Amino acid sequence: GLKEFVPYAEYIFERLASIFTLFDEFGSTGRASSTARIYLVMASFDMFADHPFLGTGWRSFPVIFSQYAPPGYPHWTLVKEPHTIVTAILGELGIVGFAAFVWFVGKTGFFSLGRLQQMQDSYLRAVAIGLIATFVAFQVNQTFNGDLPSNMFWFCIGMLFAVQRLDAGTRAP
Repeated sequence: GLKEFVPYAEYIFERLASIFTLFDEFGSTGRASSTARIYLVMASFDMFADHPFLGTGWRSFPVIFSQYAPPGYPHWTLVKEPHTIVTAILGELGIVGFAAFVWFVGKTGFFSLGRLQQMQDSYLRAVAIGLIATFVAFQVNQTFNGDLPSNMFWFCIGMLFAVQRLDAGTRAP
């Protein structure tokens, strides 16, 4: 109950409060992770600025990151991914790739919602709702910590279309 939770309340409060000290402690050793993430995003935008139309190439970020690493980047970190799908796509695939990504996400979302209205099997409809929620959750997650080649992302999209097709098959004459 509450008695067991109270010892953790201080830690939870400190963690929440630490979120708001990011800019005060930017670049410090204790903030290496968040500092590195900001630098990684900055590098993505620099790649986009240098190659706005087609980007630097699919999966090129880890290869050319050292050319774009901002001064002060903690080079001892092994992370060489921007952790943000939007900036990764802009940097690697440019405006053309970003437009294709937005089209794909929008088309998948709207198509799935439209098909949901037509589904008649209540079980498959519930599964589709869960998969649509997962698809939306992936979009939120990929905004802050994600990558496009995520197997689970593509698996959920495949399952979403499969469930809708199964329902359509049960209605076929």
